[in-house]
Amino acid sequence: MPNPIPSNTTTDEQPDYERGLFLSEKMGLEFNSVGRSGIITQLIVSQGFAMLFLIPIILFFGIRNLLGGSILVASLAAGGTGAALITLGIIALLRVKGSHSPGIYLKSSTDTRYRIRAIIPPRRPSYGFRQWAEVTLHVKPKEQTTADTVTPDALDAEHGGFEPLIIRPWFGIARPKAYWLAAIICGIISAAFLLFLMQYIFGGWGGMLKDAGFLGYAGIGFTMVAGALGAELLYPIYIRVVPGQLDVFRYQFLGSGKPEVKTYDLRTIGICVDFGSFSIALEPPRVIGEPIPEFVAAKRWPHTKVHPEGHTPDYFSLALSPGRMLNCQRLVQAARTTEPTPQLPIDKLLG
Repeated sequence: MPNPIPSNTTTDEQPDYERGLFLSEKMGLEFNSVGRSGIITQLIVSQGFAMLFLIPIILFFGIRNLLGGSILVASLAAGGTGAALITLGIIALLRVKGSHSPGIYLKSSTDTRYRIRAIIPPRRPSYGFRQWAEVTLHVKPKEQTTADTVTPDALDAEHGGFEPLIIRPWFGIARPKAYWLAAIICGIISAAFLLFLMQYIFGGWGGMLKDAGFLGYAGIGFTMVAGALGAELLYPIYIRVVPGQLDVFRYQFLGSGKPEVKTYDLRTIGICVDFGSFSIALEPPRVIGEPIPEFVAAKRWPHTKVHPEGHTPDYFSLALSPGRMLNCQRLVQAARTTEPTPQLPIDKLLG
């Protein structure tokens, strides 16, 4: 159930829709279009998980064919490695994917009259994290505990500023056509290298054909991940967050030339941060206190319900970025802070 908490400890009848924070346990209508936003985090994670099955096989045949080890040694090494990788893969997949998936069947679980919203799923029971949310709202925690605490810096949620935060949104933001062309080229090169390596390890094409179905699936996953990773390195994107503002820097090939910069005024636009999938929705400005407009039927088949024209949010994901939890907290802080926005150059990340 949604859990609105007042933005301060007063008993004002009128909620603070402009700077108050609305909390919910489930993803709401803000993320209805994220599946069509070009974010490939979920695809990378799922294909990367599939690739884990390929590693023990390569290890087994590498020990047997290249090192001349016995079947027992090769099996023990491959089996132990496979079990460890699969366990770690499942844990990572659950953490990123979360307990809810965005799509066209989302319900109105958040109060979009609030300009700033946060989604904290039940599977994240950390008291320290809940304490951060409560302090953000200037509400005294109901209980005290030393089992899980957060630093004072993380709790300084409104009045304190912070140094410019530079984030690399790995696979978590929409990309231009040049990126996808680079991904295809890098994927083809990676596939050629993989085929050469596999036929050498298996002792020829005959050995590979025996497991063609399984190896083909894992090979496709490897090609997709390697292609996207290559394109990610060739066309870097960075996000800069400062009090009251977010800038997206899109660089050209190998970071050359001046970046294309898009700026978001975090003091006026709607923002929803999902701490389950670490996805962020940046909404176009609208009148404070008004909910998002009613959905309309899409112009193209299958005519699903979508945001009306001009009201579709911009999305990005920090699921694969280091420090994703603190970075999402800083985003909420940047949207609520009373500190002035620092003057920074628009054509480079730092002055």
